Amino acid sequence: MKPLTLVTVNRGVIDSNRKRGKNEPPVRAARGKYGRVIYGHVIKLDTMPPVYFVHDQNNPLPHGARVWVETTARAEVVR
Repeated sequence: MKPLTLVTVNRGVIDSNRKRGKNEPPVRAARGKYGRVIYGHVIKLDTMPPVYFVHDQNNPLPHGARVWVETTARAEVVR
């Protein structure tokens, strides 16, 4: 079985960016338990269709989200 790719959002970085006027990347991806960790503002998952985790500190969505997922795939509620 292939290791999972875990994508998380560090809320502390988002809050720090807002308070201090910074633009540090809050989106974190790691392959497996001990995989290399990468941080970014946009992380693309290699799927069909592609999935993008997007951080835009200066242009939040109308409801206030500063990090969101973009894809053309259909969404299904699992739980």
